[in-house]
Amino acid sequence: MTYSLSFELPGLPKMNSSDRLNRWASIKERDKWREATILACKGKAPIEPLKRARVWFTRHSTTEPDFTNLVQGFKHVEDGLVDAGIIVDDKPSIIGQPTVTWVKASPRHGKVTVRVEGMQDG
Repeated sequence: MTYSLSFELPGLPKMNSSDRLNRWASIKERDKWREATILACKGKAPIEPLKRARVWFTRHSTTEPDFTNLVQGFKHVEDGLVDAGIIVDDKPSIIGQPTVTWVKASPRHGKVTVRVEGMQDG
């Protein structure tokens, strides 16, 4: 059986935050999304972190971001998958190029959805 995990996180990570936040606000934003990811994965991690996986991230928001900001907005969630023991690392040799999408959401219903599927080594 192949490992699979899906979850959602309420709210929306900041995009392009390195340009707009001071150091301490940036650290707070990073920790918020990494910790939310760890909490969402609690008790759902594989026996050993995945050495190969496919990952999907979807941002549900009212406004469609440009692609670069969309990708950047998932950085701390992706790091949280490593911290939670879901994947061994977030480098391309482990997760390839994650699928990143956007879905229109009504106001105040912003969220992030994440899906991870283990792959065979090789």
